[in-house]
Amino acid sequence: MQWYLEGVILRPAPLTPEVSCADVHKRFAGDRGLVTVAVVEAGRPVGLVHRHEFLLGMSHRFGRALFDKRPIRVLMDKNPLIVDVDETITSVNERIIGERPAALLQGFIVASAGQYVGVGTAISLLKAMTDHMTEKTSELSIATRRAEEANRAKSQFLATMTHELRTPLNAILGFSELIRDEHLGPVGNPRYAEYANDIHSSGRHLLSIIRDVLDMARIDAGKVELQDELIDIESCIAGTLRLVHGQAAQAGIDLRAETDTFLPHVMADPVRLKQVLLNLLGNAVKFSDNGGVVTVHAQCSDDGSLRIAIADTGIGIPADKLGLVLEPFSQAHENHRGSIQGSGLGLPISKSLMELHDGDMTIESVEGAGTTVTLRLPADRVQHFREPRTLRPVRFLRTAAQAAMPDA
Repeated sequence: MQWYLEGVILRPAPLTPEVSCADVHKRFAGDRGLVTVAVVEAGRPVGLVHRHEFLLGMSHRFGRALFDKRPIRVLMDKNPLIVDVDETITSVNERIIGERPAALLQGFIVASAGQYVGVGTAISLLKAMTDHMTEKTSELSIATRRAEEANRAKSQFLATMTHELRTPLNAILGFSELIRDEHLGPVGNPRYAEYANDIHSSGRHLLSIIRDVLDMARIDAGKVELQDELIDIESCIAGTLRLVHGQAAQAGIDLRAETDTFLPHVMADPVRLKQVLLNLLGNAVKFSDNGGVVTVHAQCSDDGSLRIAIADTGIGIPADKLGLVLEPFSQAHENHRGSIQGSGLGLPISKSLMELHDGDMTIESVEGAGTTVTLRLPADRVQHFREPRTLRPVRFLRTAAQAAMPDA
């Protein structure tokens, strides 16, 4: 937005070059607010008289005797800074700094097509900037209030719609499951059971989208509060791997866990942390082909933080879309393996939830080679062992099935 000189211009009556210095002295003495006055001849500015410099010259020991009856042209600044009325405040400031720094104190002349319009001073610039900032602050306050009202309305709408959608959707899920599993007897034509299964799968997908949208709305509104507790991160990872094992097995994906032999406990919200891991593992499996590998790496860093990386050997993300995938409702790829397209909220929600944990989430990807998403929990959330324990530097690989089995 351009900001022009209109609010800066002062319009004191100009002087003529032949007016006596004594008359100028009387004018300054009679108007203590007059800082700068232009000297104009035939409508065109030819000089500038600054109050302090003029009075200093006149107060010299022989100043009055020398200058009282002489014309003001002998004491005026014959080369003042002249700016056009159509210039912006920004360009005027740049000219003052670059051409005439003294003009900040002495003032400058404002003209239009070479004709005198007025003068500007440091005071008028400051007043204009103050007025401008006051106006912008007021506009920002109004915009912020409207945004908050819109956000509250959006959250209320989403909460209401979620409730209204969930009630019939739960009925659809329940009845489709009854038909699919033939709880009340055979359905006859087996295709009906297939249709019921499709209805049930689509309903679960729709329910997950509704949950994601509501989660995103709550995060945006700052209404998500963590329920922190001390959790065993290794058990959390193993439990999450068990949940996605069926999906991975169906897609022919090998799930692995690669962790330090001993992992510390962390202070985190177990539900939200597992939600993040499920989002990332689900994406890794969905965008990997048959025979691919998804690996969870977990280790403590030298700075005491805990890092969990989910790496896959899938299709990767194009470099120009790495930032896009963190935007709500954005997709880096079309449907992969004919899977149902997600809401595009998994990664943004995961990133926001990690930030609520005072951590962060980063993505590295090579198109056609795979993606690695790294989660970091800060050191102050990591509960290290108080007594010295011997940590073996050896890493081990475990499938999801092995992770679920107790150690011998």
